[in-house]
Amino acid sequence: MRLLSGLPFPSVPAMCAALLLSTLGSLSGCQLLEFGTAKKALPESGVLRVQGIAQSSHIAKNAAGMPLLEAANFHDLLFTLGYSHASDRLSQMLQLRLLAQGRLAELHGPEMLNVDRLMRSIHLQAEAQDLYKNAPENLQSYFEIYARGINAYLYQMRDNLPPELAQANYKPDYWKAEDSALLFSLFSFSQSGNLSEEVLALALAQHLDSKHLPWLLPVYPDEPVAHNDAEKLLTLPQSILQNSALRANTLQLTETLNQLAAVNSLQAPLASSWTVSPQHSVNRRSLLALNTLRAAPTAVSNTKPQPSLYSWVNLHSPQLQAAGLTIPGVPLVMSGFNGKLAYSISAVMADTQDVFIEKLRQHNGRLEYFSENTWQPAQQRMETFFIRGQRPIRETLYRTAHGPLLTALPAHSNSGYGLALQQARSSDDRSLNALWQLLRSKSVESATEIVQDLRALPANVLLADAQHIAWQVTGTYPNRRNSRGLFPSVGWDANVAWEGYADPMLYPYDQDPQQGWLSAANQRLTQPGYGMQLSSSWASPERAENLAQQLAKKPVAASLALQNTAQQGSWLVTQLQQMLSAGGMPEALKIAVQKRSSEQRATAGQALQSFAAINAQQPLSKEHTAWLERFLAQAQAQLFKQELQTLPTSLQHAFTLHNQHSYSAWLDHLLGREDSPFWQSSAASKADFLIDNLLSSRQANTAVITESPASNSQIMLIDFSRQIPLSAASFAGQSDNPYSPHYQLQAGSAGKLYPLPVSYKDINTVYGKQRLTLLPAR
Repeated sequence: MRLLSGLPFPSVPAMCAALLLSTLGSLSGCQLLEFGTAKKALPESGVLRVQGIAQSSHIAKNAAGMPLLEAANFHDLLFTLGYSHASDRLSQMLQLRLLAQGRLAELHGPEMLNVDRLMRSIHLQAEAQDLYKNAPENLQSYFEIYARGINAYLYQMRDNLPPELAQANYKPDYWKAEDSALLFSLFSFSQSGNLSEEVLALALAQHLDSKHLPWLLPVYPDEPVAHNDAEKLLTLPQSILQNSALRANTLQLTETLNQLAAVNSLQAPLASSWTVSPQHSVNRRSLLALNTLRAAPTAVSNTKPQPSLYSWVNLHSPQLQAAGLTIPGVPLVMSGFNGKLAYSISAVMADTQDVFIEKLRQHNGRLEYFSENTWQPAQQRMETFFIRGQRPIRETLYRTAHGPLLTALPAHSNSGYGLALQQARSSDDRSLNALWQLLRSKSVESATEIVQDLRALPANVLLADAQHIAWQVTGTYPNRRNSRGLFPSVGWDANVAWEGYADPMLYPYDQDPQQGWLSAANQRLTQPGYGMQLSSSWASPERAENLAQQLAKKPVAASLALQNTAQQGSWLVTQLQQMLSAGGMPEALKIAVQKRSSEQRATAGQALQSFAAINAQQPLSKEHTAWLERFLAQAQAQLFKQELQTLPTSLQHAFTLHNQHSYSAWLDHLLGREDSPFWQSSAASKADFLIDNLLSSRQANTAVITESPASNSQIMLIDFSRQIPLSAASFAGQSDNPYSPHYQLQAGSAGKLYPLPVSYKDINTVYGKQRLTLLPAR
């Protein structure tokens, strides 16, 4: 293969290459391997001939399957990264590419056709093309080399594809450099969950009593229920809100978004990230940690083992030494360490999407929408959908001034309403180059300048070098006129239109704070009334509050990274205790206890006293943790049960998904909202509900502990005081290939920290001498 010009790699004398080849043949236990029909996963030692590599590279793996990639030049390092990603995560990469392209039906059949329609409408490929076009030529060439590595593996394994691909007789297209930009665009799109939230809000408004809607979609514990925002939706004429076609299309879109959530492994993962200054740490050097979290399985989750979203890599060449977390299919390190700088990227829970109800009509053979007091022609394009087991179909997709139409008029209908999606986009975005430059940055000072160009990706970025720490919010955020974007708006009302984007100077930022630490755990980052709106869809605050309590205990040790920050803890107990003792609740609880039979009064009173006596300033005991988790699980199952059980199944599931990723309505009602209509319409008061559940959860079998809403998935820890600063842990396998030895973690490997050295002198100590060597094909 011809080497790309301009790539930073040194020339190696031909005699060195010959010496390498002669030496490889004599290595103990090393053999030249050829892929045959029996080879369904890469071996971990020996020699492989590969089409496309320039000189040679080596792959070594630790017990958790985290790969070390070594090459004498940058070309071969990038090539091997593509080859390694494909060997570990080929199914994930191909599935995500099909998802982003709107082509899942080609593999899975007609059940995925609506997801394909949705993704073709959103048209991520247009954004990806702009991102790739705006990348500098050298970065484009890196993406091309990386794609060649993927294709080399695809070619070798063309007759031994992973089972789900082979069983469908699916022959994947070869990878293109632009495909990596497409996966990055899918990742960026997935960081905003407001599309699903707004569609859920509309569907709830169409199926429930209007007074219930704002109470089911709270913003944060200390913020009032969004009555004014909901009123704009609920006061629409019934001819619009309850339009039969719009109602049916909204429900169908809700079901499609549920499917999307099930197949989109790039959906914004919950995470806890923190960094500590040298003055605040035990060993007087900076710390940075990232804990990515996985949600508990849902009713539609796949039961087979699933790898984590990110894939670990450790990259070594003369031009680059770095390690961290990558998205398979994208040759960029999303969170990592390069020997000088550590950084983490986590979800800011951004709201960069809005849904608009468009007034539509068919006129003179074309679709029009009503805007600015006149009818405008909708843009249109034709798309062909190939479906496994069926004939292809060709359909027209439409776009208004707001964005793509996600639902349109039913067949043979001349007028009605549809839903359009507006999302933040920038035509001159240079986010790919920003991430590449961040990987090469050597200090917090330079990195803070670089991440300001990360406009396509809404995120919390934490930074640390040996002496400094910083935090920066990135992305592009709309300025909304007379709206917070919580609920859909009508497209023909100019009073709720966007007015450009927020000034990046307003983005939250901090460096070397006096408190000595910074953290991001998907919590609310700005107070109401701040000069720009990041979101109104924050996650529940308990992780952030628990983390803040631990970080405030000076000095901070690196072992904090190993704590399961997903577990409910002292903050939540404190909030519940305060609720139980506030206002008229003590008297209401007293009445609720007295209503019990004489046999139950004593145990109910004891349960209440025992919960109030839990010391929330200390770590919870196993007994108290189990009690709390059972109590919360019961409350979640029972609150709103009467109202929600009448809803369509897809709408119930959408509500469950929303509560997993945003501040949940059931927790909001537990902590307060005594004036909620849900309490008023319930057969039992809130005090009765609390007593019933405190008592039953305490009496339950203490051996039964409910699964927490989320648990650790991957841990990245950088401790600048250590000889090998970066350590990594996983709770799921590195590979999605069931034939790989790293499909599932070996006993004792889950949650264990493994060092990932970025210094040459530590490599053999950590990885040993066993290598798989890649050489050019003859």
